[in-house]
Amino acid sequence: MSEAIEVTGYRNSSMPGVAWVKSPFSDLDHSKDCMLFADLGEGIVGVTDSKDPQAPVLRMTRSEITAMVAGAKAGAFDCFTGT
Repeated sequence: MSEAIEVTGYRNSSMPGVAWVKSPFSDLDHSKDCMLFADLGEGIVGVTDSKDPQAPVLRMTRSEITAMVAGAKAGAFDCFTGT
């Protein structure tokens, strides 16, 4: 099992003090194809696009993230991967 990688050097303008992590399967350069995740507290997970430091931060519950991850593991979103 792989663990999330802490992203250094990225600051989202709407949440500059938040610590972000990304998938170990993303490009090493977080300016390319990375979705970033952050623990915003109280069961909320922030999600944003690494390519745009002014991108909005989506706020999702842990149960929403759990459902998305389960769907990805089951192949539900393979139609979006281009493979």
